[in-house]
Amino acid sequence: MLEFSESKVLFDIGHTLSLIKRCGTFIGYLGHVDFDRIDIYTGHNLYNMRKAGELKGYRWGSAVVHNGKVFMFCTRQAFLSSLPLVNPYKYQSVFLLESKDGIIFEDKGKVLDGSAPFIWEDKGLFYLFFHRRNPHRIMFRRALSPKGINENFVSELIADFVNTLSAPSLVCLNGEYLLTCEFRRGCGNWQTILFKGNDLSELKKVKNPFLFDGACAFQHIFGDRYVLTYSVPNDNGDWRLMVKEAEI
Repeated sequence: MLEFSESKVLFDIGHTLSLIKRCGTFIGYLGHVDFDRIDIYTGHNLYNMRKAGELKGYRWGSAVVHNGKVFMFCTRQAFLSSLPLVNPYKYQSVFLLESKDGIIFEDKGKVLDGSAPFIWEDKGLFYLFFHRRNPHRIMFRRALSPKGINENFVSELIADFVNTLSAPSLVCLNGEYLLTCEFRRGCGNWQTILFKGNDLSELKKVKNPFLFDGACAFQHIFGDRYVLTYSVPNDNGDWRLMVKEAEI
């Protein structure tokens, strides 16, 4: 079982954080609750990164390095309404962005309808996990490259007909798949829960230290270092970005 360090505040304001390491430098993509922007941070030390750019009009970025380039999947609003009762997060589309340096990106267009994308590589295959509603479902697609993610392969992992289940993030440790999701029953607090299994087709919910109050967890592995980022509400009605680590 992973033994975590104490949780620390990594950013005073932030909702999601995707991390990559490129040429010895961390690059972090900090998303906010609204669809205004994704902030880009860089640094040799995870705890001393500085802002290096931003992507306006997007939220929820998840990035991966492939053939020297950085590919990011993020979301935009698919339906805009002036009606106050329309949930602004209900209709979203996932877009693919591409970059040579991880800072300046080119929008390659819409990939699919859905939200909360998470890109992950395993054994030469790229998996894009995402969320869809009615019912709440965690889905994934896979391809030989990030650009190859398309409608040709779609699979459902987990569904919940009553409660909110979203924000998938997956890693594989010692041959075991770990899938974290955010979960909320009714109008209760957001929690992060864990599913485990030896195969993607047999993931089961388990009790362990991953179960905590907080949302939008992103799992990262850098060598023998496991890094978990997630967000919690702050006193101003916004969110702060937290981090905790464990040795693998």
